Amino acid sequence: MLDLEKLEKRPVSKLYFVEGFLCQHCERWEPVFFTTLQLQESMKKLAQMSPHNPSYSYHLSKTLKRAEEIQKRGEAV
Repeated sequence: MLDLEKLEKRPVSKLYFVEGFLCQHCERWEPVFFTTLQLQESMKKLAQMSPHNPSYSYHLSKTLKRAEEIQKRGEAV
C-alpha cells in the first residue's frame, strides 16, 4: 500500500522537485508528481480556503493549470 501523503521528495533542478516512492518489487524509484515551491504554496492556500469562498473556483482552476504545466515541464527535464 502506498501513502500518497508521505512521498519522498527529490530535486530535479533548481526549481523542480519530483515526489515518488521506492518500489518494493523492482527496487526502482518511481516518480509520481512533479512540483515547485510556487505550486506547493498554491496548493496549501487552496487547502486552507473554504470551498464556499467566492474566489475558490478561480484559485482552484489557476492551481490546476499550474500543476498540469509543471507536470509537462517536469517530464521533459
